[in-house]
Amino acid sequence: MSYIGLSLSIPVQDNIVQTGIIQTPLDVQNGQIGYRTVPLVYPYNILPTDFIIGVTTTILGVRLLNLPKPSPANLGQIYTVKDESGTASATHIIRVTCPGFHINGAINNNITRAYGSRMYYSNGSTKWFVV
Repeated sequence: MSYIGLSLSIPVQDNIVQTGIIQTPLDVQNGQIGYRTVPLVYPYNILPTDFIIGVTTTILGVRLLNLPKPSPANLGQIYTVKDESGTASATHIIRVTCPGFHINGAINNNITRAYGSRMYYSNGSTKWFVV
């Protein structure tokens, strides 16, 4: 995937710290502003303001991320989930789910490769898909 003409700046001094997450503003030109979010507590409910979800914990077991319910408000919304720790594997799973809805026809989607990543988008009504 190519992002021609897209520039990002990550002002580290402007981190926004909320309960259980760290958000760093990403200034994306052409009208979209998103955040890189690092969950500190799992399960983590992905927020409409999230753009990139960086998983940095190395805990053994499943790190659960919940997508919001598909709705007209998030039609075309894209989230990127990235294993930033490099520890995703069969014993350190990053599981993305949306309770009551499907992702690519399944009830969840797992990232099990070191430094793996996935992008998810909503059809705005009933499903999430992997790009």
